[in-house]
Amino acid sequence: MSISTRYRELESDVTDLSRKLAALEPPVPPRALRQMEKARGRFAEIIEVGDVPIRKLERELTPVLLEAHRDLDEARMELEQAGFAPQGGKVWELEQGIYRLLNSL
Repeated sequence: MSISTRYRELESDVTDLSRKLAALEPPVPPRALRQMEKARGRFAEIIEVGDVPIRKLERELTPVLLEAHRDLDEARMELEQAGFAPQGGKVWELEQGIYRLLNSL
């Protein structure tokens, strides 16, 4: 699978999970939702990831992915501290996806 496809899938997964968390009852902590939205916004910073030379991709994607990972990590910790461990586990899976994509660069 190409890097651009994996990036778009991660972006979609973050967006989907963010929407699901916003709809949960009881509500998840507001800070967790804000961090999820920040992570989602980071992915949107790079609109098109196509057939770009790997060095340029690495230079452009690495900071975005690291910032999104940090935002997701903060969201995960908020969720776990508030008793939403299963949802925190889903955020952890997204973080692992970011690690795998970073290792591919």
